[in-house]
Amino acid sequence: MNGPPLFDFRDHLRNRPFFSQEVTEQTIFGAAVSAQGLVLCALHPGEFSPTLVERYATIVVGPVEKDWPAIATEMERLAKGVVPGSVRIFLRVDKDVEWNPRANALVTKLESVFPGAITKLPSQQVAAWFSVGQREIRSPNLPEKERWCFPLIDSAVETALYAELERRCHPKSSASAQPADKALEDRTKRSSLSVAAAAYSKPYLSIVALKEEADGQIILDNDRCATFVYEARDAAAGAELSAKLRNCLSEFGIEKIYFRSAADRGYFAGHALCYKSEAILQMVPGLEVESVTSQSIAIWLSRDWPTIPAPQSGFDVRWRNAQQRAIELGTFVLSPQFAQGRSA
Repeated sequence: MNGPPLFDFRDHLRNRPFFSQEVTEQTIFGAAVSAQGLVLCALHPGEFSPTLVERYATIVVGPVEKDWPAIATEMERLAKGVVPGSVRIFLRVDKDVEWNPRANALVTKLESVFPGAITKLPSQQVAAWFSVGQREIRSPNLPEKERWCFPLIDSAVETALYAELERRCHPKSSASAQPADKALEDRTKRSSLSVAAAAYSKPYLSIVALKEEADGQIILDNDRCATFVYEARDAAAGAELSAKLRNCLSEFGIEKIYFRSAADRGYFAGHALCYKSEAILQMVPGLEVESVTSQSIAIWLSRDWPTIPAPQSGFDVRWRNAQQRAIELGTFVLSPQFAQGRSA
C-alpha cells in the first residue's frame, strides 16, 4: 500500500459523534467490519425513526491492506477523550467475518480499545428485524474512491438503528444480554398490541381490530373486520345477530372487545338498537365487553386531533360511518390518554 491507510474521520453528513469528558449519556454505535475495513455509526438525535434514518455520523477505518501498525495506532485514537462506559458498540458479525483473518484482527483490536463495550449481534438477527417492515436509510454522498465502504456504512447504520430501538442496554452494564433481551421482548409485545372495538350506527354494527406498530402508528387489521346489518327489533333478528357474532369473534380469536356506548339521553343518546347490540355482545360466552362512552371519545378527538386510520373503501356512506366510529374507539383505547384515564 502506498502511503498511510485512509482513516476517514470526516463527517459524511455534517455531524460527527460527540466525544468529550462531559458525556453523561451513553452513545450507541452500530459497527460493521470486513476484510476491507471497519465502520462505526452513530445516529443523529432527533433525525431517525423506526422507518427512516435521515442523518447519521460515520467513522471509517480503511481501506485495509497491510499496514497493521498504523491501523492499530489510529484505532487507539478513537478511545482518547471517551469517558469509560459512555460508549456502547453493537458489532454486526457473520460467518464471513469469523473466517476472515483481517476482519478478525480488526474486531480483536476494537475489543481491546473499548474493553467491555462491545456486543456482537448476528447479522441474520438484524436482517430479520429489518425485513419485518419497510425502512429507508439516506446514503452519504462520497467520492468514487471511497465508495468501497458503502456496504459497510449501510450495515453499520442498520445495526445502529436496531440497537437504538431494540437492544439499548443499561449504560453501566457490561453484561448487557439480559436487559437488552428484555427491552427487545417489551418492544415486541408493544409492536403486536391490538384491540378489538365495536360501534353501532343504524343499521350497521361494525367490529374492527387495530394494531399498534413499534413506531406508534395505528393500522387497521383488514383481516379482522366485520360489519353486520341489524335494523329489526324482533327477537329473531337479535338471535341471528348473536349467532353471527359468536362465529365471527371465535374466528377472529377475540376474547375482549370495547363497545362505543351511548348516553341514556341528551346529545350523545343512541338508537335503541345500539343498546341492544351492546347487550347481545355481553351475552356472547367467553367474551369480555368494556363500554367506552361516545362523549369521552368526542372530547379526545376535539382536543388532541389524533391520526386515525381510514375506514375500508368500496362501501356506502352509512357502512363507512359505522366502521369509522369503531375505528375512533379502538384508536382511543390505544392512546396514552385512555391509559391515563384508567389509572387516574
